Amino acid sequence: MRKIHIIQLILYLLIPALAYSQVDDYKVVDIVLNGNVKTKDYIIYIEIEFSIGDTLSSELLNEKIANSRLNLLRTQLFNFVDVEVVENEKNLDIVFNFQERWYYWVYPILEHSERNLSTFLYYKDFNRVNYGLAFDWYNFRGKDEVLRFKTRFGFKEHYAISYHKPGFGKRRVDGIWIFADLFRQKKAIYGVDNNIPVYVESYNKYLNNAYDLGVEYTFRPEILYFFEFGLKYQGYYFRSDTLSQNIEMPIQSFAPKASFKYDKRNSLVYPTKGFYAHFRISGIVPLNKDYADALSLTAIVQTNTKFGTSAFGLRNELFLGRMLMEKDKNLLFDEMFKFFGSYVIRGYEYYYFPSNSLVGLKNTLNWKICDFRLNVLPKILPDEFSKFFSIVYLEAFSDFAYTQSFDYQYIENDNFTDALVYSLGAGISIETYYDRLLQFHVSYNSCFDKFGIFAEFRTPIYKKY
Repeated sequence: MRKIHIIQLILYLLIPALAYSQVDDYKVVDIVLNGNVKTKDYIIYIEIEFSIGDTLSSELLNEKIANSRLNLLRTQLFNFVDVEVVENEKNLDIVFNFQERWYYWVYPILEHSERNLSTFLYYKDFNRVNYGLAFDWYNFRGKDEVLRFKTRFGFKEHYAISYHKPGFGKRRVDGIWIFADLFRQKKAIYGVDNNIPVYVESYNKYLNNAYDLGVEYTFRPEILYFFEFGLKYQGYYFRSDTLSQNIEMPIQSFAPKASFKYDKRNSLVYPTKGFYAHFRISGIVPLNKDYADALSLTAIVQTNTKFGTSAFGLRNELFLGRMLMEKDKNLLFDEMFKFFGSYVIRGYEYYYFPSNSLVGLKNTLNWKICDFRLNVLPKILPDEFSKFFSIVYLEAFSDFAYTQSFDYQYIENDNFTDALVYSLGAGISIETYYDRLLQFHVSYNSCFDKFGIFAEFRTPIYKKY
């Protein structure tokens, strides 16, 4: 009798809990896609974190819907992604409504060659301007492929063709990228003195010619995980009287690389939530063994924290970089410059951190002033241009950098070595149409004890060239 009472008690306690869990479960009976005129359905399903037939709690379902929407926006195939949930007695139809982007871009190139707008305005050297014509075809064949052609003249001539295909194979987790580039310059950076570039110039002949032929394989086992493995064959042809390089011509080499990326941010343009990590290793293996092999290691870790339901957020980004090379052999300045040339902290836009060891930390406190979606563009334009979306942020920031001394023949009078340099400042960032980000900031430069006003207009759309 006692056993019967115990069983009854257990059932009395379990049945309400089981009933409650059943009430909270929903079954996905259909996933409806609207508005993807060009984009194939399977490209979209790759980014959706649930399937037809899944039974999920309301909390988990809402989380997966939100994540799926962000995944789809990160593909940069759509201007807007809106989700509706249609319920019928715990059976759900999940409806995705898309507004696709404009995928065909034939546009003239007129750009400065500096790494940011403020540097170009500071030097006012209009010889450092590039011009030409490019054609980008995004979402080629509706399969998220990218086809590009480029013809660019001016300061740094560039002729290129590339093709990128993600999500092929049985599991849709493989991708491939094939590219070919040719660069030519009559004026080029050959060293760094007092942390600013030093140029060598020829008015009637090209100082150097460089070409790349390469292929990359990408592997995406999960939605947020990306692996890349690549091999590039590159060649440099220098004029024999370019004594600054102190090398013979030509030089050919192989450049292998491997990288891992994890991206759970809520935006590629201006993230306010989520975690991002990118680890990369790349090498240079000259075919002529008189020149140095080199290995480059970099890591970027970024956290984005939103303070509850407020408009405030905090971004912290750590950068670590190290380049290893054979010290008893020559290394092209171009290869060394690739390592440190693109690294910058705010307030130091005009200067370089020439070293084979870099550590940087960027901290940004942001406050979203407003966001809006308007139908303000002319109605004669295609639907892809019919809506305008923007977000405006105010910012306060502090950036830090540390580099170690480095004995390298093309680097002189380094003001930043073996010292912690920092900057402080405030600014405004405006997210504009098609992921363009316009930024203005006032910064204090600790090394030179100066204030400066800087402007930057850039796009985070990842371009292979």
